[in-house]
Amino acid sequence: MGQRVTLRENWEETKIALMGIILHEKFKQHPDLKQILIHTGVEELVEGNQHGDTFWGVCRGIGQNHLGMLLMDLRATYQRAGKDPVKWAMDILKPLMYPEPPHNDRMAALHDTEDLEFDDNC
Repeated sequence: MGQRVTLRENWEETKIALMGIILHEKFKQHPDLKQILIHTGVEELVEGNQHGDTFWGVCRGIGQNHLGMLLMDLRATYQRAGKDPVKWAMDILKPLMYPEPPHNDRMAALHDTEDLEFDDNC
């Protein structure tokens, strides 16, 4: 059916933005679906299909997945909106500013005090 519709003149330039607006409206009207989207966390979302749509989705491992990317962008917007902006920024920046030191078994053993006995005279 979609292949028999006359497309607007600037469809190629506007279709991604229009789909973003449509998705936003959909989740505004269906808060239950919005919560499901938010709870996907940071998982990659892929619009998998078997009908050959490689623009909006992925078919047989090939595709641009624009729908999945729009959903992930929208999810990130909703996740940020639910947090204090400073806390949200710190959640993003903290691992960059204070990276976890590489795991070292020798250092871990030095910090493992479970089996150590301490002399009160020290």
